[in-house]
Amino acid sequence: MASSLLATEKLADGAKDVVEIAVPENLVGAILGKGGKTLVEYQELTGARIQISKKGEFIPGTRNRKVTITGSPAATQAAQYLISQRITYEQGVRATNPQKFVSSPFDDGDQSKLNWSTAKLQIQG
Repeated sequence: MASSLLATEKLADGAKDVVEIAVPENLVGAILGKGGKTLVEYQELTGARIQISKKGEFIPGTRNRKVTITGSPAATQAAQYLISQRITYEQGVRATNPQKFVSSPFDDGDQSKLNWSTAKLQIQG
Protein backbone atom coordinates (compact mmCIF):
# COMPACT_ATOMS: atom_id res chain seq x y z
CA MET A 1 0.00 0.00 0.00
CA ALA A 2 1.38 3.37 -1.00
CA SER A 3 -0.10 5.50 1.73
CA SER A 4 -0.71 4.53 5.29
CA LEU A 5 -2.80 6.12 7.99
CA LEU A 6 -0.61 7.57 10.72
CA ALA A 7 -3.15 9.16 13.02
CA THR A 8 -6.68 10.42 13.31
CA GLU A 9 -7.58 12.97 15.93
CA LYS A 10 -10.59 15.10 16.79
CA LEU A 11 -9.73 18.67 17.65
CA ALA A 12 -10.99 20.07 20.94
CA ASP A 13 -13.87 21.95 19.35
CA GLY A 14 -15.22 18.66 18.01
CA ALA A 15 -15.96 20.17 14.61
CA LYS A 16 -12.70 19.30 12.89
CA ASP A 17 -10.70 16.13 12.42
CA VAL A 18 -6.98 15.82 11.73
CA VAL A 19 -5.84 12.85 9.66
CA GLU A 20 -2.18 12.13 8.98
CA ILE A 21 -1.06 9.78 6.23
CA ALA A 22 2.34 8.69 4.96
CA VAL A 23 3.06 9.13 1.26
CA PRO A 24 6.25 7.90 -0.44
CA GLU A 25 8.54 10.72 -1.53
CA ASN A 26 8.42 9.63 -5.17
CA LEU A 27 4.60 9.94 -5.26
CA VAL A 28 4.21 13.35 -3.64
CA GLY A 29 4.39 15.07 -7.05
CA ALA A 30 1.26 13.20 -8.12
CA ILE A 31 -0.68 14.74 -5.21
CA LEU A 32 0.79 18.21 -5.69
CA GLY A 33 0.36 18.44 -9.45
CA LYS A 34 2.01 21.07 -11.60
CA GLY A 35 2.37 24.24 -9.58
CA GLY A 36 0.29 22.71 -6.76
CA LYS A 37 -2.82 22.60 -8.98
CA THR A 38 -3.96 19.10 -7.98
CA LEU A 39 -3.57 19.84 -4.28
CA VAL A 40 -5.61 23.04 -4.63
CA GLU A 41 -8.33 21.17 -6.55
CA TYR A 42 -8.55 18.52 -3.82
CA GLN A 43 -8.90 21.21 -1.17
CA GLU A 44 -11.60 23.00 -3.15
CA LEU A 45 -13.51 19.77 -3.88
CA THR A 46 -13.50 18.52 -0.31
CA GLY A 47 -13.31 21.63 1.86
CA ALA A 48 -10.40 20.07 3.77
CA ARG A 49 -7.02 21.66 4.31
CA ILE A 50 -4.19 19.45 3.02
CA GLN A 51 -0.58 20.07 4.03
CA ILE A 52 2.47 18.10 2.90
CA SER A 53 5.72 18.07 4.87
CA LYS A 54 8.58 19.95 3.23
CA LYS A 55 10.92 18.31 0.75
CA GLY A 56 13.52 16.35 2.70
CA GLU A 57 11.34 16.19 5.84
CA PHE A 58 10.48 12.52 6.21
CA ILE A 59 8.65 10.46 8.78
CA PRO A 60 11.49 9.11 10.96
CA GLY A 61 13.02 5.92 9.60
CA THR A 62 11.27 6.21 6.22
CA ARG A 63 11.40 8.01 2.90
CA ASN A 64 7.74 8.98 3.35
CA ARG A 65 6.41 12.50 3.68
CA LYS A 66 3.61 13.31 6.10
CA VAL A 67 0.35 14.56 4.62
CA THR A 68 -1.91 16.26 7.17
CA ILE A 69 -5.60 16.65 6.34
CA THR A 70 -7.75 18.94 8.50
CA GLY A 71 -11.48 19.57 8.28
CA SER A 72 -14.89 18.15 9.03
CA PRO A 73 -15.09 14.34 9.24
CA ALA A 74 -16.69 14.20 5.77
CA ALA A 75 -14.08 16.55 4.28
CA THR A 76 -11.10 14.66 5.73
CA GLN A 77 -12.58 11.35 4.58
CA ALA A 78 -13.14 12.68 1.05
CA ALA A 79 -9.63 14.17 0.84
CA GLN A 80 -8.07 10.97 2.13
CA TYR A 81 -10.02 9.03 -0.50
CA LEU A 82 -8.92 11.32 -3.36
CA ILE A 83 -5.28 11.10 -2.27
CA SER A 84 -5.34 7.31 -1.94
CA GLN A 85 -7.05 6.96 -5.34
CA ARG A 86 -4.51 9.29 -6.96
CA ILE A 87 -1.62 7.29 -5.49
CA THR A 88 -3.15 3.98 -6.60
CA TYR A 89 -3.68 5.35 -10.10
CA GLU A 90 -0.13 6.69 -10.29
CA GLN A 91 1.35 3.38 -9.13
CA GLY A 92 -0.61 1.59 -11.86
CA VAL A 93 0.62 4.00 -14.51
CA ARG A 94 4.21 3.60 -13.36
CA ALA A 95 3.93 -0.19 -13.15
CA THR A 96 2.75 -0.41 -16.77
CA ASN A 97 5.31 2.09 -18.08
CA PRO A 98 8.24 2.17 -15.62
CA GLN A 99 10.87 3.58 -18.03
CA LYS A 100 8.81 6.76 -18.44
CA PHE A 101 9.29 7.63 -14.77
CA VAL A 102 13.04 7.35 -14.52
CA SER A 103 14.19 10.64 -13.08
CA SER A 104 16.10 12.96 -15.38
CA PRO A 105 17.67 16.37 -14.81
CA PHE A 106 14.82 17.83 -16.87
CA ASP A 107 12.00 16.17 -14.91
CA ASP A 108 9.83 18.74 -13.12
CA GLY A 109 8.46 16.06 -10.75
CA ASP A 110 4.90 16.44 -12.03
CA GLN A 111 3.49 13.10 -13.07
CA SER A 112 -0.10 14.31 -12.76
CA LYS A 113 -2.28 13.08 -15.60
CA LEU A 114 -5.75 13.10 -14.07
CA ASN A 115 -8.02 16.07 -13.73
CA TRP A 116 -10.03 15.46 -10.57
CA SER A 117 -12.05 18.66 -10.93
CA THR A 118 -14.83 16.66 -12.56
CA ALA A 119 -14.83 14.00 -9.86
CA LYS A 120 -18.15 13.51 -8.15
CA LEU A 121 -18.06 12.56 -4.50
CA GLN A 122 -20.80 11.00 -2.56
CA ILE A 123 -20.10 11.58 1.10
CA GLN A 124 -22.12 9.91 3.78
CA GLY A 125 -21.96 11.11 7.31
